[in-house]
Amino acid sequence: MEEGEEWSAYFSRLKNMTRLRDGVGLEHRSKERMLEVVATFYLELYAAHLEEPEAMQQCLQELTWTLAEDEQQKLEEEWMLEEAERTLFNFRNGKTPQTDGLPKESYVAFWDQVGPDLLEVFQEQLQEGHA
Repeated sequence: MEEGEEWSAYFSRLKNMTRLRDGVGLEHRSKERMLEVVATFYLELYAAHLEEPEAMQQCLQELTWTLAEDEQQKLEEEWMLEEAERTLFNFRNGKTPQTDGLPKESYVAFWDQVGPDLLEVFQEQLQEGHA
């Protein structure tokens, strides 16, 4: 950590952690095993699970709300760096805007370095229909 930087509450808890329970309630004390448990948690958290695809499809078919033409155009416009920054800065602290598990504060602290690259990733995802 560089001078003047502070740990977020999330990372402070991780740094001092001595034990961790996994998804079935087993307690682990070794750093290596705790890291595996955390990695497994996030892999499962962000994995796609379609619990009831029929119910989801029915819900989507019943939607009748549509966007006005100007709203549709706005969604199709390319994002600007300032818009991405404003959106990120509006997230609540301690929240993870990406699947990497890094909290908002990490992105804010390094925005000048990661902002343009993140914007490029967002735009590619939108173009490919993954958003």
